Amino acid sequence: MEMIGGILTVSVTDDTQEVMISHAASGTDAEEAHNIVIMPRYARHLAHVLIEQADIAEAESRAKELAQTRGSRSKPRSAERD
Repeated sequence: MEMIGGILTVSVTDDTQEVMISHAASGTDAEEAHNIVIMPRYARHLAHVLIEQADIAEAESRAKELAQTRGSRSKPRSAERD
């Protein structure tokens, strides 16, 4: 079993050898976890999509940080003379 971010667990079912993703709602016990059970090929596809989306999110975050950094560095010339 693999714990991800402290809120998700990923494991393989004992009976069908499928991939199970579990998310326990805050304040509930393990018996009330929400489960997604998928075939291994769909788990691989999900992993691929997650990687693509993470790449997009990181690129957008970097672009936003860069734009903010550039914006804070540029002062009007009149302000530089004061």
